[in-house]
Amino acid sequence: MLVIRQALGRGVFKKYKPHQVETKAVLVAGFEENLQLLLPTPQDIRPKLEKLIDGAIELANSMTTEQSFFKCKLISAGAEFNSRYMYVPEEKQTGLVYMCTFPRFSKMVISDGKPVSQNLVDASVELESVFREHP
Repeated sequence: MLVIRQALGRGVFKKYKPHQVETKAVLVAGFEENLQLLLPTPQDIRPKLEKLIDGAIELANSMTTEQSFFKCKLISAGAEFNSRYMYVPEEKQTGLVYMCTFPRFSKMVISDGKPVSQNLVDASVELESVFREHP
């Protein structure tokens, strides 16, 4: 199954790789135009945007040709906190998940003939106690 997924990914990669330079230029121009509206004074943000988008393209290319499935998951409000795949910025927080501020990112690979999920990035969550009034 994953070999088929990898073969399809490589086919897609070969088709779209030649268009990535022009697509990147359009993305950078669009991001720059919109972000300049949010800045208090004009700044040269193009080099940083190009570096960020280059990294995103490199990651997308690697994921497209890799022999695994990638999964992104937001943690639902009301879920029990699980430190195996969730992160809380302030360790003093308690209670159930109130809000997921960044999703969990994992990939499925085959290990010993069985599908196994490997956590790549923990979900960042805020727990109920962060929204209670403090004395």
